[in-house]
Amino acid sequence: EGELLDRQTLVDDLDWLNRSTRRSATALLQSGDQPGETNIRIGVEEMDKPWVLLAAWDNHGVDVLGEERWTFGLSHFNLFGSGIEAGYEYVADDRFDRLSAHIAHATIPIPAWRHEVRWLGYLADSSASLYGGTGMENLSLGGRSWQSSMEYRVPMIRAFQRRVRHEALLGFDAKGANSDLEFGFTDPLGTNTEIYQFKLGYEADWSDSCGQSRARLYCLLSPGGWNDQNGDEAYGAARYEADSSYSFLVFSGERDIELPGGFQFDAEITGQVSTSNLLASEQLSLSGPWAVRGFAPSELRADNGVVGRFELQAPAMSLGIPGFGWQPFSFFDLGWGQSVSPLEDEEDLLLASGGLGIRGEFQKNLSSELHYAWQAVEDGFEDPESGRLEARLILRW
Repeated sequence: EGELLDRQTLVDDLDWLNRSTRRSATALLQSGDQPGETNIRIGVEEMDKPWVLLAAWDNHGVDVLGEERWTFGLSHFNLFGSGIEAGYEYVADDRFDRLSAHIAHATIPIPAWRHEVRWLGYLADSSASLYGGTGMENLSLGGRSWQSSMEYRVPMIRAFQRRVRHEALLGFDAKGANSDLEFGFTDPLGTNTEIYQFKLGYEADWSDSCGQSRARLYCLLSPGGWNDQNGDEAYGAARYEADSSYSFLVFSGERDIELPGGFQFDAEITGQVSTSNLLASEQLSLSGPWAVRGFAPSELRADNGVVGRFELQAPAMSLGIPGFGWQPFSFFDLGWGQSVSPLEDEEDLLLASGGLGIRGEFQKNLSSELHYAWQAVEDGFEDPESGRLEARLILRW
């Protein structure tokens, strides 16, 4: 009370409060009783409970491991009362015998500096049985992959008249795998490979009178040669002309534009540029529900490439049921990709699709999405399908 108000300090305080998933903070400024005085009211809303249970189903898996998948998870947004957010998820195929993946993550705030540490851990076992031919036994394949990634995030002072919220990050990834089954590849001669790479990134978000924008830029660098599994020999055995020493740039931009009548147009561009052939886990995914819809998930990948996703969303509607809402949308997706050092008969990949879909939500506990994508362009590869019906259902409580 009675102290000078620094607008930048207030904005920084609100940004820090709103970094927590469980909390939403706003500030209301009113003129005071005396000239030059301002009254500030901080409104803070927190979740009723600091934890969430999750159960989900989707058909976004690769064919060799089963397209239908189950996910079960638990998240806590104030672990030990310290502000730490942590969670665990278990992902399996619909028969619980081909894919078993464990995912753990944590976000640790550092209030003294208002920095943040994020960690992600992943361990997956996969198995598949392939037809061996007439009179031959089926071929059984198995694989294991793991990952441990750490990021140190530093929020920066807002830019451009405090409209742009941005931050820098420094990270390190450690990964390992002995097959590419998770990406739908069935090479029986699996090779043990390990990845150790540094990550430098920049993220920015801003809003204006027309909508919201997001931009991301990451640079990843692998020195290579940390052990036998991280050397050129292992990489070359896993993929043609793959080097353990490489770097690549990942970029993305999103724009949400509010249109008259409650419509909204969303555009998203994602891409990457690499110095050499990459292992499958580092390639850009061109196909699937998170890339170009209507094509087999994860099976089309590229070292260099770009994916564009464009959506026109209709106004949210209800059927007279309290808490229930649904939103139709149409979309068009386009992707292009290439290998840095292609095989002799390897071509660039070009694909596109368009479709219709609907998203639904009930009481913020049940959400769903159903869409069908028709394949419009298919160049550099062969896909026997003409389109795909993709769906997911998520229950939170």
